[in-house]
Amino acid sequence: MNFIYQKLFFLAFFVFGITIPIPSAHAEITYLDHIVAIVNDDVILSSQLEERSQLIYKQLSQQQKNLPPLSAIKAQILERLIMENLQLQLAQRASVTISRDELQEALIGIARQNKIDIKELKNHIEREGMSFSNFQKNIENEILLQRIQQIAVSKRIDISEQDITNFINSEEGKIRFSDAFHIAHIVLSYTPDADDAAREKTRQLADRIIAQLRAGHSFQELAHTHSASADANTGGDL
Repeated sequence: MNFIYQKLFFLAFFVFGITIPIPSAHAEITYLDHIVAIVNDDVILSSQLEERSQLIYKQLSQQQKNLPPLSAIKAQILERLIMENLQLQLAQRASVTISRDELQEALIGIARQNKIDIKELKNHIEREGMSFSNFQKNIENEILLQRIQQIAVSKRIDISEQDITNFINSEEGKIRFSDAFHIAHIVLSYTPDADDAAREKTRQLADRIIAQLRAGHSFQELAHTHSASADANTGGDL
């Protein structure tokens, strides 16, 4: 089972890492956790980087064999975390939020795609080494990122009246806005040696069918009942 979430990023920047040593009773330096990047008023901790790195590396190892060492891709993962953080800050400033129902619906969708229920999804995530609460937070962030990116893109789209006119006059526009027809038929036949009475009977049937169509009867049902064509069972659809 594989949970990979791809994103689109728009920002570039420089970051500086800061470590906070905690001296022990034996004068040895112990790192409980430390800051690896400062992003405006927020920080990214080494535990966040390590958890994301392990998850992504495990996912990549399931897709390809000759991977570089984990240490070689950590810089890229850190850059991704910083980009996400910047965009999440932007979402917060823009008051973009995700409701509990939206998050639950997204989790149900993930479980359904993998043909499991929420309980099995939780068990799988924890077996992968991530707490389910962190997984939910990641999904919430994913939705926020997608939403803020959609807002950013929509603000940059500006379609003028001339753009619309140019499209309508283009070859693609002419095709899209040209008339379209859906053709079906009802075949009423008689033999070449049919007499006038037989021909009149067929004409009267045609008149009755036309009257029924004008009264709102289904073309497909009338074709199925009266048409002598081989496509009568499909409503005479051509």
